[in-house]
Amino acid sequence: MRIDVEKAIEAKRQEIEAKTGLLLSWIRTTDELTRVLDEGLTELYQQVFADFPYNEKFSVEEVKSAFEATLNAGGLIFTASAPDNRKTIAFVSSVPLRAEPSISDVVKSVVDLQTTSYFSEDGVAQAWRRQNISTNMKDMLLTANYLLGYDNVILRTSLYNYPQIASVSKSGGVVISEISQDVESKRGDGTISSDKRIFYLFDLEAKKENNAEIFNRVTVARPGGNDTAIVWDYVPRASQGAVSLNIQKIYPGVEQVMFVEKQKNTQLVRGQMAGGEFCGNATRSLGYLLLGAKDGSVDVEISGATRPLNVEVRNGFSKTQIPILNNLECIKSVNGTGEYVAKLEGISFLIAFKDTCNGKQVSVIVDLEKRKQQVLNILREYKLSDEPASGLLVLNRKENGDIYLDPYVYVRDTGTLYYESGCGSGSTAVGLMLAKQSGASIVDQKIIQPSGMGLYVSVDRNEKAFLSATVSGPIELLLDGKMYLSKKWREPKLAFGS
Repeated sequence: MRIDVEKAIEAKRQEIEAKTGLLLSWIRTTDELTRVLDEGLTELYQQVFADFPYNEKFSVEEVKSAFEATLNAGGLIFTASAPDNRKTIAFVSSVPLRAEPSISDVVKSVVDLQTTSYFSEDGVAQAWRRQNISTNMKDMLLTANYLLGYDNVILRTSLYNYPQIASVSKSGGVVISEISQDVESKRGDGTISSDKRIFYLFDLEAKKENNAEIFNRVTVARPGGNDTAIVWDYVPRASQGAVSLNIQKIYPGVEQVMFVEKQKNTQLVRGQMAGGEFCGNATRSLGYLLLGAKDGSVDVEISGATRPLNVEVRNGFSKTQIPILNNLECIKSVNGTGEYVAKLEGISFLIAFKDTCNGKQVSVIVDLEKRKQQVLNILREYKLSDEPASGLLVLNRKENGDIYLDPYVYVRDTGTLYYESGCGSGSTAVGLMLAKQSGASIVDQKIIQPSGMGLYVSVDRNEKAFLSATVSGPIELLLDGKMYLSKKWREPKLAFGS
């Protein structure tokens, strides 16, 4: 390594030390590695990957072997220690991409393997998070890679690791669209589980330029598994669709976006979905956040609803009213097929079962994108796709009476169709169908979502009309803070002729 490069990396190390007040180490030998492993790196590594979303279990030897492999491959390792006790509280590392065949085989079509580095490890101790340590450690690692002559750095992370994705976006990383990898790993309970990983690209120009749009507060909530971003900054209606698509591109696990609007002539907060549709899970999430996750009740205005809706939080569950049409004819049987069309305020559904015509057509298709295309064809056939929001609900009733829901939701104005991990409006439509079939009200009917979580639907009716409907379930908060969105996509620097 050239002396001037070493001096430049050392200068950057000193700069990060001055910024953070931590002791930053550039680990270059096995003796130095042994020292930091003993000073807390091993324990920190185990703790970081034991947390959600990875839930992985690593032995002491596995941790040691991972970092030794990085040194042997000519990679970089930087650690940060607390100044008072020298305990390791953060780490980052990278290796030449060509040294990671399981990664390079996936991304070789978009980057030059010879001039790309792989950002292999990253972690900060729980008690030290939210202090910009991760951002500064990334800056250290990226700068060192660029000084060593790499054009690109690739990072892989879990689809649902929202804090990591936020940190990556802040540091200039851009998602590589349409590329993902299913990774099997050993969980803390000893089981083997598969986790979807996505890839982000850093390049020197993207890092240097101020090309990020910053939102001061965005919350990512998980209501029934249906990951929802709630944007608290003001975004004009005309721009909401574009911002929504940008968020969903950078955070592919986010299935929908709601924008918080303050109304001039009322004290109520309004939640506006990007496509103007109604969403029960987003409504539950907004109310839960407005109440500070504490027991209580709040009224909110929501797109797709003609009147304010009440959200009630009790013991960690958030329950909302769902805007329905009171007429029993909002649930209609489709020509004796065993399928139903359900019309709610702001969204309509075709309800099928796995053994009925449209349910079979969709369920037999293995490839998700082809399945979604078939769903869209069906929605067009039934003239539902012309409405602001529509969907196909495929139900599977088990022998024990449990109802499983596969919800596909299409939003006309954004042109997006998702196989949702959870759907409050769809679950309500199923509840209305069950209440019509039985001729009686239903209370807390559990409907199991693709996420494995249950939503609980209640429908009150009499002989002439549906009177009300509610949906209830747990809310998880996955991210709450600033969000950095790239203003433009940068193509990776490809090798000549590749």
